[in-house]
Amino acid sequence: MLLGTVESANELRQEYETRYAALRRALLKLHAAAACAVLACAAGAGTVASC
Repeated sequence: MLLGTVESANELRQEYETRYAALRRALLKLHAAAACAVLACAAGAGTVASC
């Protein structure tokens, strides 16, 4: 019974680690896209302001 509990805990930990890694990747992609958008807007505003 104890071994079954240990195995279940290990499986659950692996599932959480996998999900956490996927969430981290998604968040990194989102932040990278937001940073690109901010830089593009800043560059566009700088070009308009210099005209």
